[in-house]
Amino acid sequence: MTADGKASAIADAAINTPGVVALHAGPYGDVVTHLSGQRIVGVRLNETAVEVQLIVDVAYDLRSVGEQVRGHAERISGLPARVTIADVVEDGEGE
Repeated sequence: MTADGKASAIADAAINTPGVVALHAGPYGDVVTHLSGQRIVGVRLNETAVEVQLIVDVAYDLRSVGEQVRGHAERISGLPARVTIADVVEDGEGE
């Protein structure tokens, strides 16, 4: 799988994790992967690691959500992953 394919697969896995409301570009908008014709917000992948930033529904166990997303990211990329919960919302209000 290409790096672009991995970034897309990580984003899909993250957004489909229960409790994840959205992906987040980070405080400076730099947690993105640029593909031809599109951007994947919330996932930054390089040769040594992957970073994922999330917005999570506060009704879910934040640690568990982060661990699930980290597991998906590491399995897909084969690299260590850092997951940051950038914001929390109530009742999916960030959708």
